[in-house]
Amino acid sequence: MTHFYSQNNPYKHDHMVEGVVFDLDYTLYPPSQSLAECKIESAVVVAKSLSLGVSDDRLRDMVYESREKYRGSLTIFAEEHGADIKQLWIKHFDEMIKQTRENGFFNAAGELQTGLSKLRLNNVRGAIGTHSHHNWADHVLNELDMSDMFPTAYRVTKRQVGNIGKNQGPAMCDACLDALGALKTEDPASRGARYAVVEDTMENLKSFKERGLMTIFIRRESSHLLDDDIADYVDVVVEESDMAIEAILDSNMQHSGVRHDLSADF
Repeated sequence: MTHFYSQNNPYKHDHMVEGVVFDLDYTLYPPSQSLAECKIESAVVVAKSLSLGVSDDRLRDMVYESREKYRGSLTIFAEEHGADIKQLWIKHFDEMIKQTRENGFFNAAGELQTGLSKLRLNNVRGAIGTHSHHNWADHVLNELDMSDMFPTAYRVTKRQVGNIGKNQGPAMCDACLDALGALKTEDPASRGARYAVVEDTMENLKSFKERGLMTIFIRRESSHLLDDDIADYVDVVVEESDMAIEAILDSNMQHSGVRHDLSADF
């Protein structure tokens, strides 16, 4: 049964948590309209390079159509105009890096350093699991001043799992557990029992739950998801990323027999 976490309503996972997999985008920093617009405009810049002979407004409409039809901003140009989706994907992230660097988007977006440091002090390792390109992951972590908290060996991107699109299968989960040093088990469903995952996209938690991880979903107000909308593979629901860290530390403290006021640390 899904648990709706608060300090007055703690959750206790079956095991001490030794490592955490964090999603990157909208998990290590909050969602914003400015970044959503940047994604669209970056896609338009990339689409213009295809020289399709249509206006910028038409290209923008095609990007929105692609997101609706294919769940990817540039997929329509591969599926219906023969472009190389891998090259489009790489160019899109390169353009987003350029635009977010120029407008200083990430200057004040990193707010989790205290919580991440607390995890490290409590011997809980952290890894990144993202469907974004590795260049984008490097850029975001550097801009958030979190690079030292997630060394390169602990950053898992789609390049490593061989899938450009969104991956809701086991490959990403297994690669993240490898990065965290999780031992192989005879029963794959128990391999992640001492690990947790934090995501803002609920569907991405399913494969992690199948490996036994403590699954934490960040349900922000903008999602408009009701309690009854939460899938049964979600263990814990929180409102913000820092609450996910609190929930993990709180669970570990219950295993150790010690609890204190976590709010003082955040």
